[in-house]
Amino acid sequence: MLTGATLNKISASLRYNYMKKYTFLILLLFSCAANAAANFDTIKPPIQRQRFHDKINEEQKLLDKADGKIDGAIKVSGNEEINLAVTDVLIRRVDDMQNAIEQNDKIKANNEKVRYLTYIESLVKTFRANWRSNKIKPVFAPVLVDNFEQIMKATIDSISMAPFIKAMPYEVALINAAIFINNKGYQESKNIVYLKFCALNPDKVLLTLLHLTAKKVLLIV
Repeated sequence: MLTGATLNKISASLRYNYMKKYTFLILLLFSCAANAAANFDTIKPPIQRQRFHDKINEEQKLLDKADGKIDGAIKVSGNEEINLAVTDVLIRRVDDMQNAIEQNDKIKANNEKVRYLTYIESLVKTFRANWRSNKIKPVFAPVLVDNFEQIMKATIDSISMAPFIKAMPYEVALINAAIFINNKGYQESKNIVYLKFCALNPDKVLLTLLHLTAKKVLLIV
């Protein structure tokens, strides 16, 4: 069972490692913003996919105005380093992934590209919802996006996401496993997430088992 102290150590370790990793990126974030925007403008998605890009952008704006104003900076914590890291991964990295989907020759059909754009929209939307409801700490944002991108690439290559889900803390695994419903390892990943939940909440295991049993009975009836 993971104790509160252990979770705090994991959180602190993730924060240290990712703050260290993103320090250089953070320092360059605003100086590179104009170039990033210019690069994005050179990639014009077809009209049939533009609205899916717009939906992602709208979710980014909702995160941006979490502090009451839209200023290109996401503020989800009292720690400015964490805010800058979250801004970097959920704005710059998300924009990069949008562009990558449009440019990826492995994703050929329009419906496939739409599917992956919808995954990205779900990533930003679910992070915002889970952060608001205290289901994920902002410090997990960089590892969440890293894991999401790994799974997205694995899904494109028809590889199971289960090993990537297994390696993550519950908060991250919960979000990403639920997003990639078309990954070949989806069911296995759901089971992994449930085991992580049980490890964190042993007092709720019986209740969840009873709930799952009741659902099966209803399906049979």
